[in-house]
Amino acid sequence: MGRLFWFDRAPRATQLVPWTHEKRGDRRRLWILCCELTGFDPDLLGETAPVASASGAGDTSEGDDR
Repeated sequence: MGRLFWFDRAPRATQLVPWTHEKRGDRRRLWILCCELTGFDPDLLGETAPVASASGAGDTSEGDDR
């Protein structure tokens, strides 16, 4: 239950309409862009980072992760 989105004391969907679900690759590219623009080193987060490194090595999946 820890990874659920809660609103008004009940778990809710994070996307209200089906066409707003992002792909894993979209999320990864946004994280890399944020790291590049801010100069943040994602390796400081270790395994909790959305991607292992800003190079994007490893995860080449573009599918949904729902």
